[in-house]
Amino acid sequence: MAVLDQVVKAWVRQRLAVGESIPLWPGVFHFTHTQNRGMAFSLLEGQTPLLALAAVVVVTLIVLAQRHLGTRMPALLGWALALALGGAMGNLVDRVRLGYVTDLFDARIINFPVFNVADVAITFGIALLAWRTLTTPAPAPPLPAAATAAGAGEDEAPRAPEEGEEAAPPSPEQRNPD
Repeated sequence: MAVLDQVVKAWVRQRLAVGESIPLWPGVFHFTHTQNRGMAFSLLEGQTPLLALAAVVVVTLIVLAQRHLGTRMPALLGWALALALGGAMGNLVDRVRLGYVTDLFDARIINFPVFNVADVAITFGIALLAWRTLTTPAPAPPLPAAATAAGAGEDEAPRAPEEGEEAAPPSPEQRNPD
């Protein structure tokens, strides 16, 4: 994703002057060459070192998560993290190399800030992560050690002793059921 992002940005920098626009669908969608010295919606304008450091932290955390989970990583989580990683790396390359991020997709019909391939990847990665978080059931809590040893959970009746096995003494709850 980072490579695709860099190729598209290089094309825009070679073909269009800053501020120049090519209407693909006039008034609806244009390629417009802009330089973003902030982050989304031009927040933190001029804070390139801080934004680069934040991107390095995000990239590091994603790589560590991927390495920690390895082959146990669910596919949807893997795609979400890979998209976010590729997008973060694409914009990080711009910040370190140029001091700004090249943006080009201009959705004029909705008056949206100009964005790039990396931004799309980050957005889809976060959306997939949110979807997974909202739709994946929480794992069942582990059984207490005593219940596991006895072979029964808290809501199950104690098991009957097998032939030749002594019955376990009643628990305090069994002696005092109220």
